[in-house]
Amino acid sequence: NKEGILSRTQERANRKRALIIQAQVTTDSSEWKTIQEEFFHMCAYCGDANAKLTQEHVVPLSQGGSVSWRNIVPACEYCNKSKGVKPLLTWLFLRESKTNENCCI
Repeated sequence: NKEGILSRTQERANRKRALIIQAQVTTDSSEWKTIQEEFFHMCAYCGDANAKLTQEHVVPLSQGGSVSWRNIVPACEYCNKSKGVKPLLTWLFLRESKTNENCCI
């Protein structure tokens, strides 16, 4: 039912908000600009230079990651959503596996 879906969505949003508040918040707008410059304004994962970049937490907040320049890379929305809360190496492996499924070898 719609109310149940909205309720679960709101619960997830509330949990994420709480994690951000608990995390060590050290990334400001100037640091975010510097991070983007270090990655040449491209997605750190797929290299898309035309996408709107989002702050992607390499170690997800839900797994103890911080909101620090050491844990944030620029990512396109597709890569950010695709990775979700998966550990980086797991996500990269799954992504590579899906690419190889389409291989003609």
